[in-house]
Amino acid sequence: MKKLACVAGAVLALSLAAPVVYADDLDLLPSRYQLSDKEIRNELIFAGTLLLDYAQTKDIKNHPGHYETNPILGRHPHDDRIAAYFLVAGLGHYAVTKALPPEWRPAWQYGWIALEVFTILRNQRVGVNFEF
Repeated sequence: MKKLACVAGAVLALSLAAPVVYADDLDLLPSRYQLSDKEIRNELIFAGTLLLDYAQTKDIKNHPGHYETNPILGRHPHDDRIAAYFLVAGLGHYAVTKALPPEWRPAWQYGWIALEVFTILRNQRVGVNFEF
């Protein structure tokens, strides 16, 4: 049942975010807030890395002696807190990307993608898997 709730939450989040992404194509937003195709791809890559981090964060509880290092989540967060955190993180990242001046977006996006990849690889090295 919990897996179904997580999948439903992810589908809901993506369906709510999708109209915002495609609003660029409809010229509903001032050009300053529109994302290029590359910036949209980068957001999708970031969302993918965030999803993997989410799955690893959920798996930490299956490894005695391991704990979450994100101070916002706490050492042993409940699945609901993990889901809420990653949903807010993903939507927040997208909102900041849209608000940033276009010349700052690559550094913002690539920096966060790199941080997520580093986190995923570090978690794998200590034996944390993916739990969906």
